[in-house]
Order: sequence, then C-alpha cells, then structure tokens
Amino acid sequence: MRYAVIEDGICTNIVVSDPQFAEMMGWVLLPDGFHIGDHYENGSFSRAFPVFSNETALSETYEEASASL
Repeated sequence: MRYAVIEDGICTNIVVSDPQFAEMMGWVLLPDGFHIGDHYENGSFSRAFPVFSNETALSETYEEASASL
C-alpha cells in the first residue's frame, strides 16, 4: 500500500509499506490521484495545483498567462 509522509501539512514523500509499519511511522494512507506536494489537513488530501484534463486547457492557460506579460 502507498503511504504519504506528511510534514507541515504537505506530502513530502511517498512510501510503500505494510499497514503496521506505516502506522508506527505516522504515515498516512495515500488515495489514488494524490502526489508529493499535495496538501493534507484534518484527515483529507487536496491538490496543490489545478489538474488539467487535456492539452488544450493547458495551452489556453499558457496563452492567457503569456498575454498578460
């Protein structure tokens, strides 16, 4: 199972462990879709950045950001 190492509310590392060792180390079970850098607070994970569903959305965001420079 995958566990998150949490420091100051941020996932700083991901480890594969058995549940007993993870509990002993204070690691948190990591749900699918979350990564290093994501936030953890009050028992819940949240993404650190927006997730784009396709390249079009990403390129539109880049063009918008470039236009404001």
